[in-house]
Amino acid sequence: RLDLAPLDVHGLQAILDRRFAPHALPPELAPALVRYSGGWPALLANAAADLMAAECLRRDDQDVWHLPEGTTSPAFVEIVSSALFDEVDAELARIEDADLRGRVSRFLVLAALCGRYVPLALPFACMGLTKDQGNDVIDWLDEVLAEQLGWMHDMGFGHRFFRGFNVYSFAHPVLPHAILARLAASEYQRAGEAVTLLRFLEHQNVRVAERAMARMFLSIAEHLDPKDREPYERSLEWWISLGGVDALRGALREDLQSGRLDPELLWRIAEGAESWRALPRLALLDAYGEAVLVGSGDEDEGPRLSPDRWFGFHSLRARLLVVDAGRYAEGLAEAERAMALAEGDDVKTSYALWLRGAAKQRVGDYDAARSDLETALDICERLYVGPNLSTSSVQVALAQTLQAQKDYQGAREMTTAALETCRRLLGPEHPETLRVKLNLEAALSASGETDDAQKLALETLEAFVRVLGPEHPSTINAMEIWGRALIGGGNLQGARDLIEPALPVRQRLFGPEHPGTLVTQANLAKVLLAQGELKEARGLAEETLGAMERVLGPEHPEALEIAEVLDEISAAEREASEEN
Repeated sequence: RLDLAPLDVHGLQAILDRRFAPHALPPELAPALVRYSGGWPALLANAAADLMAAECLRRDDQDVWHLPEGTTSPAFVEIVSSALFDEVDAELARIEDADLRGRVSRFLVLAALCGRYVPLALPFACMGLTKDQGNDVIDWLDEVLAEQLGWMHDMGFGHRFFRGFNVYSFAHPVLPHAILARLAASEYQRAGEAVTLLRFLEHQNVRVAERAMARMFLSIAEHLDPKDREPYERSLEWWISLGGVDALRGALREDLQSGRLDPELLWRIAEGAESWRALPRLALLDAYGEAVLVGSGDEDEGPRLSPDRWFGFHSLRARLLVVDAGRYAEGLAEAERAMALAEGDDVKTSYALWLRGAAKQRVGDYDAARSDLETALDICERLYVGPNLSTSSVQVALAQTLQAQKDYQGAREMTTAALETCRRLLGPEHPETLRVKLNLEAALSASGETDDAQKLALETLEAFVRVLGPEHPSTINAMEIWGRALIGGGNLQGARDLIEPALPVRQRLFGPEHPGTLVTQANLAKVLLAQGELKEARGLAEETLGAMERVLGPEHPEALEIAEVLDEISAAEREASEEN
């Protein structure tokens, strides 16, 4: 029997000694297996001999033992799946009711396609099971797969999209692959069942509103052919991780240099990947830029690309750097390059002016930003008749600049006009409409209209949760803005309860020195100061000021504001010292 219980190094060494004779294997093998298997080493230990025979487990010249790169590699799954599944197969054969046996078998296939975490209501709904039929399957799962074999666990909670049954998890990520290897061996069968699940999800209008849901969609789509799988990977990649950007950039360079990847294809992917996070998308653009600059012929001639392509390249990099990545100085330089390529074309000029104005606004050069944005708005109003999104984007950026210059009435009027356009063209709960509503909240809050600002902030946050889910970056931003609105209303603890959990999420999504992360830290420092937690407030404020001076410069308005907070902390500390 393959034991799936977690073991420490000593327990694993005992298994190895029983299986292969005492001390037959090098002593470093057990620690290597423990490190690799994430707490489930016994499964690997029992298959170690087969892994060695298949050269999946090997020792290098430095006597370091190497296991497969992934526990789901085909060779690994082939070795362990038969031995693993024999236990389940024997229990399936004991089910006397043929209908129930068929339901359990198909359920196992659909569950395995979902990946490690399975909302039971999803396969049950796809199979058209009644509540009683679903309960019969669950009884078997609980008795055999959970209690007897330890393959699955009841997580103890449901899912808002799949009501009526709990979410279960497989005890090890290789177990779904073992099921598929035996019950759905052909790629055709797996693809057919995967299509069934995905069509059901889309028919039910299930939105990807959290990371676990994105993983499930990608796990199912993994079994489609590459052409059908690609849209899911393109649209959901950003949910999974921001890590590996450098590795992605390096892999793209290798593929381009070897000829495995066509630069033109890479450009189309970078241009069309609107749902990707900024950093992975910038990696695509960087690799493309390097490829066309190096591989474009004579260096003196420069890259043989059209001005339109170069404008698209520089303007896209500028937008990602300024709007998403928070690298304002680089974004401003890219916007200047786009501006130089836009000469004589009003559409390109207005777009480049919007990018340059937005970048200048973010580096604190408000007068220059206002000039660019007002010129861009004049061009848009001349080019377009009636409401359009190009004009509204410029209006939002100009409103932010006006607010920074303390022209609160102008900011409010400009944002209101942009909001009306978005409502008419996109709908009241489109994410872009909701983002403009947050800008209106900021204008109301800055002008002292606290009650209206609080009402708008809460209303927008609730809409973001409905539309994009609780983990989306826009929802996190709305949550923090609601927290700032509570500060204005004097509800410090309520504000802290919203801003404090937003900080680690921002750090994970954008990095510790992204300007948005630093603003969140500054807001938390203000709350801590107001609550009298001076030591914590000072530590956070000093850390934030140092980072802001590095990232934005010592004269940036945000850096000057957090410096003022530090002065307030010092004053509060002196006052507390005098009282003592």
